[in-house]
Amino acid sequence: MNNSTVSEICDYCHVDLTKAELPVLLILTLLFNSVAIFVLFKIRKKSEKINHYLVTTITLNDLFSTLVFTVMWIGGWIKCGCMMTQALCSIFGWLSTTAVVWSAWIVIVMSVTRYLATVKPLYYRSHITKFKVQTAIYATLALTLLQLMFPFFGAAAAPYKYYEDNFICAYDFSPGSNGASHRALLGILSMEGLLASMATMYFNISIVYEASERSAFYAFLTSKKTACTEVKWMTNRITII
Repeated sequence: MNNSTVSEICDYCHVDLTKAELPVLLILTLLFNSVAIFVLFKIRKKSEKINHYLVTTITLNDLFSTLVFTVMWIGGWIKCGCMMTQALCSIFGWLSTTAVVWSAWIVIVMSVTRYLATVKPLYYRSHITKFKVQTAIYATLALTLLQLMFPFFGAAAAPYKYYEDNFICAYDFSPGSNGASHRALLGILSMEGLLASMATMYFNISIVYEASERSAFYAFLTSKKTACTEVKWMTNRITII
């Protein structure tokens, strides 16, 4: 898919239903997130505060990103693709890409908190608070917003790209779009994504390993308790006889 000028975009005045995967996914995601948010607000008093806060935050963010993509798609469909001026495309692209990237950061924070709660429970109870988690969440949001502002300046990174098949605007991840500075920014974003993926994988593997170790330990204790109970029962039987 190539960048399109406004005049080229306006020539595209029909919806190809053979490429309707995106609107179907958007509608399903909107329904799922709406139901999830309703359930989360219903159980907010019964759930653990940090976990509930993180799950609610990522669900609201996913709902927001889905709404932004839906507005772009419906607007592009109704306006025959003519809705997106470069300024409007940049704003929508910035918001949608930020929401998607921020979801990844929230998943990382969730993995860290679950890792500490499972592997280092004493440290988690004494040091991890909802305020600290909120600070981490807002810091990652600020970082994401700042990193994705460079396309507004043009020279530092390629402008946000309009994908005419789906009527959406998003970050241009093509390395050859805007010179060395754009490639450098892409390299930074890619490195962050790689390190974040590795960290998340490590945390989740550690959680699974710790859970399996505890399960094996509890199974051992249960078997020992059962054996002791059987020995005691046999002793009582012998005494009675």
